[in-house]
Amino acid sequence: MELIPHLWEGVTAGPIDVTIVFHPPMTVDAMGGRKPLAARAESLVREGQARALAGTEPATSELASAIA
Repeated sequence: MELIPHLWEGVTAGPIDVTIVFHPPMTVDAMGGRKPLAARAESLVREGQARALAGTEPATSELASAIA
């Protein structure tokens, strides 16, 4: 599928709900390297995707401790 028709289909499909979650910042030093940082970031994104698909929202305390 070409990009413009694909985007137009999304725009004309009707209303959508969007939730944006900002996780606490992480640093390479705090996570012990690039690979652990990438793994943790991927884990957070996957957890958020699963929650979005399930229709649940994380508690504020869960977000605050997400990188602990």
